[in-house]
Amino acid sequence: MSDDLARMLLLTKAALNELASRNGIHWKEAVGELQSQYNEIVIWVLLYVDGDLPQTHAALCETLRPHMNALAPLQIVLFYEVAIDAKVMGASAFAAKLDGSDAVFSAGTDGKIDLWWFPLSSGLSTVFTARDSRRNA
Repeated sequence: MSDDLARMLLLTKAALNELASRNGIHWKEAVGELQSQYNEIVIWVLLYVDGDLPQTHAALCETLRPHMNALAPLQIVLFYEVAIDAKVMGASAFAAKLDGSDAVFSAGTDGKIDLWWFPLSSGLSTVFTARDSRRNA
């Protein structure tokens, strides 16, 4: 493993650990991984079904912002998901994608979050330990 890759792994782990430490506050669960072959960090966020997306996004950006200089030139790819009873066939699961750090950090600056929501035919992503967006599930 190259020194650059080892450094990126450590920096990515620090940023993702900070996101995970805020699980249960603005979002139910956040997980991610370095995809070094694409020069990006992919982050999946399981939203609360009754959560406030602009508030959640702002909190996520503020959590990541201190790490961005160290993580450059990596790009962030962000997926927000919402699901009800994801373990049941036919569950409603939706994801939204923001691709690239510029898109992630500029979304919501005008009070709106412009996300493209699309149904996940396979249900909730398997990266989460939680399987439902409700607070008590």
